[in-house]
Amino acid sequence: MIIDDYKKRVIELNDGSWCGIEIKLGASQIEEAANNLVRINKLLANKGGKEAKSLCVICALTNAAYKRKDGVYVVPNYFFKELMIIIKFNCNF
Repeated sequence: MIIDDYKKRVIELNDGSWCGIEIKLGASQIEEAANNLVRINKLLANKGGKEAKSLCVICALTNAAYKRKDGVYVVPNYFFKELMIIIKFNCNF
């Protein structure tokens, strides 16, 4: 199942594991997006849900892919294929 509100996506598998993705246009929005994903992940975990297998910000105006200290991946939009490999590895599908 994929939940889409045009800016945030949740990819959920049949076993309930999930990956969170937020899409941003500018690099100045990465911090806010990552904080949103971490907050949602903690909120769900505190309510008895599963923690995300991966959290990722896709950004159109960033030049490098990297993993932040909080565990959120930041990926340029042109690395989308590589992002799907990361998600596939972490979500085991």
